[in-house]
Amino acid sequence: MAADPKVILFGGVGSATSSMAKCFPGFLVYSNDEAEGKLDEILREIDSHPGQKYIVAGHSSGAVHAERVGRKVRNPDQIKLVLLDGYGDEKVQDRVKDSSCWYAMRGNSGSLNSESMKKICKHPKKYEDDHCNTAWCLHFSLVNSNAPADLRQGTFRAQGYANCKANLRWVNE
Repeated sequence: MAADPKVILFGGVGSATSSMAKCFPGFLVYSNDEAEGKLDEILREIDSHPGQKYIVAGHSSGAVHAERVGRKVRNPDQIKLVLLDGYGDEKVQDRVKDSSCWYAMRGNSGSLNSESMKKICKHPKKYEDDHCNTAWCLHFSLVNSNAPADLRQGTFRAQGYANCKANLRWVNE
């Protein structure tokens, strides 16, 4: 395998490929809206480079796309599957042995999908955040360290990925 893995990141609702590319330079990034149409292209990329390791990550609803890659990739040992406060499927985790699910906490308060991540995932990982005041902020803090502390349902589409400072903890663990 190559020394440095390539990272493929699927954003959730409200993500835009252009803003994600600025936040995550060097990553192959896909907004939630465009991911569906790119799945075959992504699988060809991975399957045609058997010596390359990939981290395939999905944030929020983008986790669905990451899991589709995990289900369909020719060699599941070639990828590390990372679900970032999204959705987990035990069958995909059985196929992709190197998989993890991340959720965020501040004290006893959890991110939007923290309970399902802990329940469904075989390898849940907790990210502690001390600046967030809402579950929405915790949800976005897994990818954006600058997520607004008071982010809410009515503001996440415009502000969740805005002013992005990449949180890469999930890449390095």
